[in-house]
Amino acid sequence: MLLACWQFNGKSKSKFGGENEQQELLDDIEKADYLVVHNGKFELQWLKRCGTDLRAVRVFDTMLAEWVLLGNERSTGLSLQESCKRRGLPTKEDLVSKLIKQGVNPENIPKRWLKDYCGIDVDITKQLFLSQREELERTNRLHLVYQRGLVCACLSDVEYIGISLDKARVEDEYNKVLSEYVETQEALEKEYGQINWRSRKQVAELLYDSLQFREVTDRRGNPVRTDKGDRATDKATISALVPTNQKQREFVQHFKALASLNAKLTKSLEFFKGVCDLYESRFYGIFNQGTTATHRLSSSGRKIKLPKSILSDKESSQGKETEKGIQLQNMPREYKHLVVASYPEWELTECDASTLEFSVAADLGKDSVAKQEISDGVDIHANTAKFFLEDGTQPEFRGLSTIKEARQVSKGHSFKPLFGGRGITKAEQAYCKYFQNKYKGIYDTQTEWTHQVYRSGELITPYGMRFYWPKGRLDQRGNIANLTNIYDYPVQGFATGEIIPLILWNVWQQLDGLKARIILTIHDSIVVEHPKEERDRVREILVSCFTKEIYTQLKEIYSYEFTTRLGAEIKTGTHWGEGQGEKFKAFS
Repeated sequence: MLLACWQFNGKSKSKFGGENEQQELLDDIEKADYLVVHNGKFELQWLKRCGTDLRAVRVFDTMLAEWVLLGNERSTGLSLQESCKRRGLPTKEDLVSKLIKQGVNPENIPKRWLKDYCGIDVDITKQLFLSQREELERTNRLHLVYQRGLVCACLSDVEYIGISLDKARVEDEYNKVLSEYVETQEALEKEYGQINWRSRKQVAELLYDSLQFREVTDRRGNPVRTDKGDRATDKATISALVPTNQKQREFVQHFKALASLNAKLTKSLEFFKGVCDLYESRFYGIFNQGTTATHRLSSSGRKIKLPKSILSDKESSQGKETEKGIQLQNMPREYKHLVVASYPEWELTECDASTLEFSVAADLGKDSVAKQEISDGVDIHANTAKFFLEDGTQPEFRGLSTIKEARQVSKGHSFKPLFGGRGITKAEQAYCKYFQNKYKGIYDTQTEWTHQVYRSGELITPYGMRFYWPKGRLDQRGNIANLTNIYDYPVQGFATGEIIPLILWNVWQQLDGLKARIILTIHDSIVVEHPKEERDRVREILVSCFTKEIYTQLKEIYSYEFTTRLGAEIKTGTHWGEGQGEKFKAFS
């Protein structure tokens, strides 16, 4: 750290110095009720290095406040400059800003310039805060920013911990998939000759001239071509080709296998191997607020440099090394078992919310049928399987005779109507009608949301969030535009944008004093690593936060009385996702 600038009780202060020389700043933070910052995670992680206990800090993040006020609208970014400009407030574009953007080291900029620049930064953050606070109070959305501030402090702490990989397991999986990839590639080359798969001309000649595939067409029946009018050869187009003879079927089978293996290597396993070989089997993720329209968390991976020797596709790498990362939210479930606790004799405990979005939809829709089925533990996927088996016309269910066989297939259909799906086949359309009639409370509520958007261009949810769509806009069929998003955003937003982050913060607070620590949160789950002797306490905290305390939090923070039963499944093992699952439910 080079310079800290802040205001406390109306007085501007500053201090040149590193992390160990900021005691006055830390003292003022300890005295204050709230810390007002922009892009708080950046500030909080510096404060953690300075010695601040993040669990004791309450944050108002003006970047996250702007995110809340914009809802799902993002015509411009959320930087301090853009947020102030949007509100007609002063901005800080000056010589220092330009120097920093051009890569000049702040140590080489005169101290007086830096102090003035940083002081303006603090002052306009204060002005932005006051402007936002007035609007948040007037529109009853202050509680949403309060929650995001709590979560911001939690995420700032969690990111420091990192994630450990089992080197032996990674090595075995990498070698296995790489071997399959090479064998499949050699089989393709043996059958069709050496093809440069990055040469559009060569691939097009193979597909359309040698193998004589018909080009993929759009809805109007026109061939899908590149911007220059060339025959399309990208992976999505090749995957969409329809084989009509044995030779074409064999090619599609080989190509899809190669594409799947390539995705495993390039999107996951090369990164994991690089982490194990070069970074002591440990990597770090970034959990993002302020990026999604639904207001759920997203993630990105801190990139690492990998040598060309690790990459399966050597020609894709320019130079001797390349950078790769991995998105934590999109880590393949099949590779969960590669993640291990950081220390010997430690374990990983994962807690998942059970059918959370359906429970949220039932509560928002005050749907008595859905709420009763959730309370009784009815298997929704089994009911879906039964419907399609009885119908008998849906292709993917043909050949299946029992509900147990069909249940896994049914998961892709069960909740499509919940998010505005209407179905393509007659069986799917019939199922959507069945779902809407059965869960009429949910359907009627979602229909009213569309009417609200049509009338006013905005949707005010029961928990206070606001989403915006152009007023009265219809699509080409005469339906309200953005229907799937109107159905989806309040449900997904409440479930994984409000409830799960609030549970995350509560778990983090209650782990204080234990060695246990959160390493991951993905969608509706939280993963904690801990010593074996803390297993019972960690599981107790997780279950309580997921199935009991969240009701009180929603009532106290959101003034929302959630009455649908929530459930959770918990697993403990040496590796992520391993161990016997145990299910828990809220109130009897």
